[in-house]
Amino acid sequence: MSVPLARPTVLSPKNRGTGTPSISALDWSDVSGASSYTVQVATDSKFTNVVASMSGLTASQWTVTSALAGNTKYFWRAMSVNDCGPGPLSATWPHGVLPLNLNPPKVLSPFLIREGERASGRLPLDA
Repeated sequence: MSVPLARPTVLSPKNRGTGTPSISALDWSDVSGASSYTVQVATDSKFTNVVASMSGLTASQWTVTSALAGNTKYFWRAMSVNDCGPGPLSATWPHGVLPLNLNPPKVLSPFLIREGERASGRLPLDA
């Protein structure tokens, strides 16, 4: 016989945290009696635009495997599940994702210096 489930406590990333990598590890507390967990990530606090979710998790953490857009605030929540059904939803925590680096790398040298060669400032003809 299953017992009613407690509400999971969200642990990380930190509440209102910023600078989270675009692939984020989400962690919440274990819930006694839970057989699995469901987690959702959305762009709004009402979860009308869920961008990533997973159910049937047997551990109380999940890494978002789809890249999240940079400079965007996301909200996430978790829920435990057992034979009686789903338990109450955790609190909703917002977190921000790092800005995307849209600047291309700067080329510092137009040619490759081979091992044992000295840089002469001239472009090799066989490059």
